[in-house]
Amino acid sequence: MVSAILQLPRPSIRESLIDRYQRIRNLSVGLVAPLAPEDQVILEVSSTYRSFFYPRDRWRFPGVRLARDS
Repeated sequence: MVSAILQLPRPSIRESLIDRYQRIRNLSVGLVAPLAPEDQVILEVSSTYRSFFYPRDRWRFPGVRLARDS
């Protein structure tokens, strides 16, 4: 199961979503990625990790919780 809680401090911070997405993706390949404290990201990585990121539109909403069962 892959789950994450993403809470952004304000909706207008969309310009940094790409950078944050990349840092979170780096975790899936075992790299050390410094996440900003305000991201409040909790990840459980499994073989279905990539599936978590689609559809990308879900990233537009602050405080959304996404989950996918393997």
